[in-house]
Amino acid sequence: MRQMDMSVEGVFRKNGNIRRLKELADAFDKQAQAPSLDDENPVQVAALLKKFLRELPDPLLTSKLQRLWIASQSLHPSVTRANE
Repeated sequence: MRQMDMSVEGVFRKNGNIRRLKELADAFDKQAQAPSLDDENPVQVAALLKKFLRELPDPLLTSKLQRLWIASQSLHPSVTRANE
């Protein structure tokens, strides 16, 4: 996505083409090698990423880690993980 034109506003708020999203997801599931996304627009790639994250069996940030995550946002930038 970083290599694409990211001047599209609200790229993660838009849905993309549902039929094409299904085709891409099926291609990732069935092919041994990942299909190229070079010809896809940023909205479609963002929709594919959102679909992947939604369908993960477990959340990336569990409720157990929520307080730690929020606390980490208030750390001063000079504080590094090695100091914790």
